[in-house]
This record gives sequence, structure tokens and C-alpha cells, in this order.
Amino acid sequence: MSTENNSSLNIAALGRPFQLGMLYDFRSDKLIPDISLWDSDPSSQHIKCQPLSWKKCELYMTDTFTEKADLLDISNNLKLSVLANLVKLSASGKLIGDRNKTNHVLRFILKYSVTKDLHALTMTNMKINDSKYREVLDQGIATHIVTDILYGGDIFFVLDRTLSNEEDRTDIENRIKQFLKKFETFQVLDNDTLNWNSQEKELAQTLTCQYYGDFQTESNPRTFEEIVKLYTHLLKSTQQLNDTIILKQVHIYPLYLLDEFRLAKKNFHHINDDILIKSLEIFDNFYRSEVTLNDLKSSLSFLRIFYRSEKQILTVLTRLSDIENHTRNKMMELLPKIRGGFVKETALTKLLNKLDLSPSNQPRLTDWIQFKREEINIFQDFMNDLRKQDNIRQLARPFADVQMNYASKYILRLIIHVTERNDLFLKEVLQCLDGNIKELTHRYTTQDFWFNDDNLSLIMNRIRLFIKFAELNNSQPNLEFIVNEEYADEFQMYKGVTCLLYEDSVATNFEIPSKPGRPIATKVSDRSLTLDWSKPIYGSQHIKQYKIYSKGIPNYKWKLLLTTPHAKTSVNIPNLRKGKYQFKIQGTTLVGDTIKSDASDIIDLKQSPQPSVPVPIVTQQNATVDVTPPWHTQ
Repeated sequence: MSTENNSSLNIAALGRPFQLGMLYDFRSDKLIPDISLWDSDPSSQHIKCQPLSWKKCELYMTDTFTEKADLLDISNNLKLSVLANLVKLSASGKLIGDRNKTNHVLRFILKYSVTKDLHALTMTNMKINDSKYREVLDQGIATHIVTDILYGGDIFFVLDRTLSNEEDRTDIENRIKQFLKKFETFQVLDNDTLNWNSQEKELAQTLTCQYYGDFQTESNPRTFEEIVKLYTHLLKSTQQLNDTIILKQVHIYPLYLLDEFRLAKKNFHHINDDILIKSLEIFDNFYRSEVTLNDLKSSLSFLRIFYRSEKQILTVLTRLSDIENHTRNKMMELLPKIRGGFVKETALTKLLNKLDLSPSNQPRLTDWIQFKREEINIFQDFMNDLRKQDNIRQLARPFADVQMNYASKYILRLIIHVTERNDLFLKEVLQCLDGNIKELTHRYTTQDFWFNDDNLSLIMNRIRLFIKFAELNNSQPNLEFIVNEEYADEFQMYKGVTCLLYEDSVATNFEIPSKPGRPIATKVSDRSLTLDWSKPIYGSQHIKQYKIYSKGIPNYKWKLLLTTPHAKTSVNIPNLRKGKYQFKIQGTTLVGDTIKSDASDIIDLKQSPQPSVPVPIVTQQNATVDVTPPWHTQ
């Protein structure tokens, strides 16, 4: 055997049934089980056994494909084969397929690794069948031969902790890390419980668990207590384990180096390490983008009424999934050809460029994700306000589907329409993902979005008016309050909010009035005054009447004084007593009352004194009558 070992490879077994002397095709990472270079299988005299005893338990925080593949000791070349579905995963290898779907979960991985022994094929005095050897090389059947097998196994416990928005991520992460570092110290007591305190038990109950390993179990643990019990059981099992049961890693040797005359040509090619690393980075970044989009989609699912916006994100996620599947299928065809030297490595770089979602390669997607993130934050503000009023119903389906379910005479419906059915921004994102746009001529800014400062201020004001109107008219009979989302296409592409009033199922536009202007007293006399005020800035056309409220000073409550018979903004108030007053104005519409105006200034009514009746003074000599006028002051 040649001593040129730089082409030898250690590869992860990943549950595949390797045997010493078996042929292997590095180009496609396939085992060739039916062909041997020898006339008979290698005997025990050609196999050297080296006992090993090594075990280790470690804690990791990782969830990228590359990092999890590293935990399984998978080489970069084999990682690409896994991504291309050239290698099917089983046992502990299934860890790779368990991808976290959200950034709102802390993921911890406990790895227990055990190594039992190494079996090596000694090819001294083993005569190769030359005809078979030439046939294998000439026909390109295989590239390597299995010369060493390392036996042992891996155990992985995946522990997830879901975070709420209010929790401190760093604090919880540190607490769980400290807790899990004690993992090997936990023991199962005689009463089948663990030797832990109440705080540790409480922390453990927040974790969900999953097992991936090379050792079969009767059931899959779901709680921390169950994984400790399983771990204890598996430790005992591995100590009694037959050395050759589980394959952990294999060493493969190039076939062309077996030719003593060096006539055989190398029939495989190693992809450049830089290209391998870049390819894996692209996949990891791709998955991160998917997780971000999944989080945005989940946020919209929680908000319920914005299902049209949610559909947009689902459209992008579906397209990304299609691109990933297409890329992986193409890689399945391409990798063997590149490794066989039939296609240049640049073909892989070109293929994976479509999967590269970095800001430099896909700026439109980056902008769109940021747009969606800001949009959802605003939607959350909307819903936080709307949910404070319990008589407002949020519809997560088209209004037409449920309109007949409402028996009330009146329905006041607030429609949020900021999403286009055929959104240009989304269309450009999809075109960029498909490679149909090579160069962008415009970068979107906040001013291009519906939530620019001016429009957002108007929208927020109308939503607040709707909420306040619902609060003030909570007890109104035959009146329902509903909010839902529609496409902007149905409102001449106007992106904002619209309020419709349904009377016996017939809809009319309805702008909820704001509060009337602050009343001002004019023509004040000793017994009466005139109040003037301005119309509401919004919705004054829907005012039918005004209610006048008064309050005596001091310490009197507001009470309804009168209701005007019309919508004029002036009223005379007669027959007032002497004293100090304040007034407020409230508009009345067909279906309810508006917000009250601010209070007027304090108005002091000072009544004129009543004329006194002169008292005559009569004596025998004189008669005196007081003729001082009543307005005269002494």
C-alpha cells in the first residue's frame, strides 16, 4: 500500500452499513456493497483491533446546519452530500433535520459521545484480484476502499425553551446553562425522582426535550426528568455494549494508490475548501432568513385580522422552499460530476448564487423583510389598542362570509386596507429571487411605504376615534362594532382606513366625528347666555344633534342640560340661576354619541337685585317715602 495518505478521508458513518474492504464512491458518497477486490471477504487475521475507551458529555448552543453537522463530525464534502440528499440520515444523524423554526426559542444540545474500539484492515499478504481492480477503475465504479472502522456512538438531547416577549433572553439563557452543566450529577433516586431542588425542578419544567441517538430506545423522552432517566439507562447499556455493534466513523483510502506501478489515474476531485465553506454559509444564511420570515408570519397569525399580509409572507416562504428544493435536486446531479472532474467547480458557485439571500446579493428581499418587520410592529400597535375595547370584534375572514350572522340593525365596520393584492414590492422580490431582475434602479425608503409619518398619523387618529366611539356607545342596542382587513385594490389603491355604516345590511360611508370645539359663552345676561362652538374637525357631516352638558362650580357633577333639535353650533340657554357654570358639547349621530368637547371657561352669572318696595314713614306732622332707585349704590 502506498504511503501517500493525504488523499485518505475520515467520514462519518451516519448509520450506513460499512464493512472493512467495502468499496466506496466518494463522488456520490455511495457504498458499493456487491463488488469486492478480493475473492473472499477479509479474514480475522487481516483485521487489527485496537481497544479504545473514551467518552465525553458536552453542552452546546447551536442550530445551524453547519454547526450541527460538526457535532456529528461530518466533513465539509459530506455536508454538501447531505444537503444534496445524496446521503440519507438515520439514528443520531437525524439531529440535522431538527431545525428550529423560530428565533423565540433558546436551543441547547447535550452531546454524549462514546468510542469503543477501532478495527483496521491490514492489507499485507492480502492479494487483490487484479482483474476486478482494473474493472472497478476502468468502469469508474468506485473511488475508495474502507480500511478502518471506528465503533462507538453518539447521544443527543435537544432541549428547547420558548421565550415570551417580556422575558430577558440573556438571563434565562445563563440560568439554563448553569443548570445543564449539572446534568451528569443528577441521579434517579429509589422513589423514581431526581435529586434536585424545587428551583431546578421548576426550571426543568420549562424545557421541551427530544432524543437523537445511535442507541435504540423504547420511547422518546419529552421531559427533562425522562432524559435523565434515559441517559442513566443508556450509560449502563453502553458499558455492556458489544464493541462492533455501532459504526461511528470510517477511514477510506483511494483506490488509485493501490496500484504498485502507479499506472492508475485518480478518478475523483476534491472541491476547493473555500467553495465548500462559502456554500455552507449560503445554506445557513438561507435557513436564518426562513426563520425570520416564519417569525413574522407567526406574529401575523397571532394578530388574526391581517391574514392578507400573512399570505404575502407565505408566498415568499413557498418560493424560498421551491428554490431550496430545486437547488438541492440540482446539487444531487452536479456534485458527482464535479467530484468526477467532468464539470468545473464554478457550476456549483453559480447554482448556489440563487440561494444566496445576503443583503449584497438580495437587497430587495432584505428591504422587504425590514418593511414587513416595521409593518407588523405597527399592526401590533393597532391591535393592542383595539383589544382594549371588548365590544369590537376582529374578523379573521372576509366580512361577506359572516355579514348575515349579525342580527343588529346597525353595523359599524372599520376596514384597514394597506395591502395590495398584486403588490409591486412583493412582485419585485419574487422576480429577484427567480433571477429575472439583474439590477435594481430604486431602493425603497419609509416615505415609499403606507406608514410614512403623515399617513400613519391620519390612520392612527381614525382608529382611536373608532375605539373611543365604541367605548362611548357600548350599551347602544342594535349596534355592532367590527374591524377587518381588505385589499387596497377595493379602495382605489388608497392605503389607509375606511369606516362603513351598515343599516339593515345597506352600507354607507361613515366618518366618525371627532370632538366638537370648546364652547364659548356670548351674550351673557343675568339669567341666560348663548353658547357657540365649532364643528368637529372630522365627521361633522354625520352630526344630527348636539348635547349640552353643564356643571355648577364648585363640586357639582356634569349633567345633561339640553339637546339641540338640530346640528347648528350655537344655542341659547335661558332661565339660569345666579352662580358659576362650565359647559361641554357632545355630538349625536344616527348610531351614537361622539367624544365630549373640552370644558368651557368658568362663566359667572351675577343677577341684578330685585326692586324693593318703599316703606312709608308717617307721623302726625310728616309722611316720608324712600324713592332711591334700586340701582343706586351707597
